[in-house]
Amino acid sequence: MKNKLLPFIFKYKYFLIYIVFFGFVSFLFNSKQKEYYLEKDIQSFKENLYPRIALFSSGILICIMLTIGFLKKLKFKQILNLFISGSFICFMIFFLMQNTVTCLCLFINRLDTKKEINNSYKTIYISDNKYFTAENTTQPKDFINESDYYKYFGLKDASKLKNGDIIKLKFKQGLLNMNYFIAE
Repeated sequence: MKNKLLPFIFKYKYFLIYIVFFGFVSFLFNSKQKEYYLEKDIQSFKENLYPRIALFSSGILICIMLTIGFLKKLKFKQILNLFISGSFICFMIFFLMQNTVTCLCLFINRLDTKKEINNSYKTIYISDNKYFTAENTTQPKDFINESDYYKYFGLKDASKLKNGDIIKLKFKQGLLNMNYFIAE
């Protein structure tokens, strides 16, 4: 058994390193990044900012690859092959690994703080003493619910909330203009 295992490990060592690294990123790094953001902010990032970042980064990567191809004076067929493979790599990175790239952007956002923001939310609907919706007092159509509340406050009991109660949340605005918080 040992005689077959070692050659297998040496033959596929880079692939095994990639699997271990991808597992670390997927299970530890990605889940940790989402703890600092409200779900609506992550969804807004994925819908609005992520496509622009993906297209811009893909364009830069493809331009770099094509520039290298032209500088090496490759033939047209080789440059076309380089373009197609570059497009495929960009598709793999930015669209099939969207969750990982999004979490990397969330991490980058938290590297520096531009300003602090205080938001107040007024509870407008409560059911069963644990499910509720609260609306931002200054920005209409900005809501939070019990999952955002528990993410921000931890296991603090929400059953004591009543209609009209004010919930105060402190956010920091990061490099990518996304609000994040440090859980209390």
